[in-house]
Amino acid sequence: MHRAFESSLTPESINYYTNDELIAYLVQFEWDDRQNRKKERLTKAARFRYSAVIEAID
Repeated sequence: MHRAFESSLTPESINYYTNDELIAYLVQFEWDDRQNRKKERLTKAARFRYSAVIEAID
């Protein structure tokens, strides 16, 4: 949440958000960050044999 707050303090976005929009942005960023970290942690714990991505499939 700290990273999202710092990025919202840039001069070009300082007047972009209203108070409630800023809170919603910070909460959404935190939720997304936690979900991504959870997926990474579970993927690492699964110890898959191959590291593949959808884009590499022909």
